Amino acid sequence: PQGLQEVAKSCFENTQYLWDSLAQHGFHKKFNGPHCHELAIQTPIPASQIIQKLLAKGIFAGIDLGAFDASLDHVLLSCVTETKSKAQIDAFVEALTMAGRPS
Repeated sequence: PQGLQEVAKSCFENTQYLWDSLAQHGFHKKFNGPHCHELAIQTPIPASQIIQKLLAKGIFAGIDLGAFDASLDHVLLSCVTETKSKAQIDAFVEALTMAGRPS
């Protein structure tokens, strides 16, 4: 199915765009393996704090991997789908950058 290929390609491209944007803002990958939809993002403050800050703005940032493994408390698992525009991804990166700054 051509449509499914286009959806998968869009998801991959959006994920790559998100990662490139995050890297420009000083974020790093926690794991170096291949990825398609999800990114494990190393955060400067606990991921739980970032999630709470962004939830207050109506943004679901992702999942705090520290909830599953205490050694991953500064790792946020986020994903991008084909439904997100570059403008929405840019807004998420800006919000994540602001939320990730220590208080």
